[in-house]
Amino acid sequence: MNINNIESIREDIQYLFKKGIESVLPENLFKNYLSLSNNILQINSINHAPRCYDLNLYKNIYVVGAGKASTSMAKALENLLLEKITKGIIVTKYGFLENLNKIKIIEAAHPVPDDNSVLAAKEILSIVNSAGKDDLIINLISGGASSLLTLPVDGISLNDKIKTTTVLLNNEASIHEINTIRKCLSQIKGGGLIARSQATFVSLIISDVIGDDINIIASGPTSVSFPDYSSAVKIINKYNLYDLLPDTVISYLNNKCNTGAFIENIPQIDNENFLIGNNDTAINEIINSAEKKGYNTYKIDKKIKGEVKTAAEEYFKIISNLSDYEKPLCVVSGGETTVKIIGNGLGGRNQEFCLTLIDYIKNKENIIILSGGTDGNDGPTDAAGAVIDSECIFEAESKNLEHKSFLSNNDSYTFFKKINSLIITGPTLTNVMDVQITILY
Repeated sequence: MNINNIESIREDIQYLFKKGIESVLPENLFKNYLSLSNNILQINSINHAPRCYDLNLYKNIYVVGAGKASTSMAKALENLLLEKITKGIIVTKYGFLENLNKIKIIEAAHPVPDDNSVLAAKEILSIVNSAGKDDLIINLISGGASSLLTLPVDGISLNDKIKTTTVLLNNEASIHEINTIRKCLSQIKGGGLIARSQATFVSLIISDVIGDDINIIASGPTSVSFPDYSSAVKIINKYNLYDLLPDTVISYLNNKCNTGAFIENIPQIDNENFLIGNNDTAINEIINSAEKKGYNTYKIDKKIKGEVKTAAEEYFKIISNLSDYEKPLCVVSGGETTVKIIGNGLGGRNQEFCLTLIDYIKNKENIIILSGGTDGNDGPTDAAGAVIDSECIFEAESKNLEHKSFLSNNDSYTFFKKINSLIITGPTLTNVMDVQITILY
């Protein structure tokens, strides 16, 4: 390791980011958590005791699913079960594709739903509701599923859901808060996917939320939980969204507050949710890979979350307190921030996080920071995130790029593109939130 060569450090930090992503690719997760022997499917899990399923007992095996990793999960499942799959339907983000043999793919919009999101939900529900007691349904869930799998309750239109999601995203609402409201407005979330099912249901889940709460991941389509109308109204009050959200949504939530429940009769079916990948999976691999390269390592256990400017400030305080640790030191963390949209530029939370950190590191040497989304998409851009160091800042200054003006316009993508400091991976076909890597040398 040449710690005096900034190019070498840059190569290392991008290598470590890549290793983190590789660890949560479905093909690797399936190898770690699923096995098939003598027609017995064994599933291990981060959150669940191992369980075995005798495939001889099932007349049909159906596959459904939603999320940015759903196509790669489906491919890994096809490779494992071969011709045992009867048929299947999954929905993924536009462009997040794999070649599949037995499972149909529907592409839809993310992070805001579209007509295909509703089409996919109806087709998947059709399979689930028609399956019998002697059938097995394997459900593949990953980040992005809340948008990709959309079926509004009666009285709420798709346009209402689109506007609601957009408003929440643009006003710093966390994924937990967004999914709390989504669940209240959906026929398929909060256990709605299994509400009328008779089949044995197995969900393989890659988490993209802090805390890995099965009720929150994809808004819990296979986790039976009643909509929390009261909390939904409190979220609207918290961000003062009454004048921004559709009147139909406000009226619906107010009328439902403290009354009713989405699923009146909890289905008595064999339903298990197996968590097979999360943010810590990627973080731990980054740490292991860094140590193999000769770095000392430090893991920030607290997830990086909240409004991006506040999160960046808190993050740098943690980094600053590590000055006594032996260098070179690789610091690894994960989480998911939120961005308040005040401009009309192009960017994403990871790029904005790095842009904000420029104020903190501009007079410091021997530090490099990367923040990137494990799905390969940071906001509506083709970048996963960005990387910053003293040379990046010097190049920006030499080009008369004032980072604060880009920050005020939410235009982090343009800034980092001009100094060739974007992280471009393309769609990774997985999603376990974001990771941040800092190297002090």
